[in-house]
Amino acid sequence: MRIRTSICMVGALGIMMASAACKENKVTIHIIGDSTMADYEESTTQIRGWGEMLGQFVPKNVTIKNHAIPGRSTRSFYNEGSWEKVLADLNTGDYVIIQFAHNDEKEKGKDGADGRG
Repeated sequence: MRIRTSICMVGALGIMMASAACKENKVTIHIIGDSTMADYEESTTQIRGWGEMLGQFVPKNVTIKNHAIPGRSTRSFYNEGSWEKVLADLNTGDYVIIQFAHNDEKEKGKDGADGRG
């Protein structure tokens, strides 16, 4: 729990610094990760990722693009081509916040048949 809290604090600090430094310019923050930050259909589940709510806490000049996918690890996100899609969407001055680890623990840290671990 302490590690996740620290990671979230670092991410929140980065977002605040980015938005404070660029209050007059348009800023895009791309976030990638697993279920802990993903978007969910409100009508189908009560689960919410923190990335889904992030837009409520940044200035209006900041756009959040949430690329997080539930069940993904760093490896599966990369191997499925999701990172390439984020790279193709990046522009000069954009920020990327990455949070993985939840699914990287599967198979006790070993590479599983599904490419996670």
